[in-house]
Amino acid sequence: MVGAGVDETSGGPTMSKVAVSIDVTDWAEKALRAEEMPQSESDLFAMAVDQGLSARETAQMAIAARAMGESPVDILPDNKVLLGDGGRYRMDAMIRNAVRRIEIAGKEYTVREATSVVQEDAPESDDGPQTLELEAEAATGGVLPKDGYIRAGTPQSAENARRYLQRKVPGHIWERLKEIAAAGEDPHGAVEELIAAVREMEERLV
Repeated sequence: MVGAGVDETSGGPTMSKVAVSIDVTDWAEKALRAEEMPQSESDLFAMAVDQGLSARETAQMAIAARAMGESPVDILPDNKVLLGDGGRYRMDAMIRNAVRRIEIAGKEYTVREATSVVQEDAPESDDGPQTLELEAEAATGGVLPKDGYIRAGTPQSAENARRYLQRKVPGHIWERLKEIAAAGEDPHGAVEELIAAVREMEERLV
């Protein structure tokens, strides 16, 4: 419930405590069927990678086990953080799924109505080249906002897309090339295939 009172020091309204409670009995029942309850991040890693549980199933296991007192309190962030992250994920998915049809180079394509702002954060790993130089933003519509979403089809959305390609994509490619090399294979073939695929996509849009 939500209630309001009066702050005696300022005379303004105050908000009483607002709480959200959810029933996770079904998660607890599944957790109790497990051979062992997770006690650390290493246990969660093993459940997801070695036992084949999905990220959702692993998280539900940890949340239920913690609620029953069978796992450490700090095995995951607190429930408020988890609830907020889950809500943000669903909101982001809703916005990603909003699309429209437009014509490019004489063909119809589906594009998103809006995209999330690419953060100017540090590279995801520090052991290889991951970030290309970014063009000056002033020439394409001004500085991008620090967070949130941008309507598609604007100079800012084009700049945001360039930022993603230049700041994020190289890191994703680098990690996958390392995986190929770590398996004892030559990544050159994958690089050539990627370049060809990108060129083919470019040709479809001009």
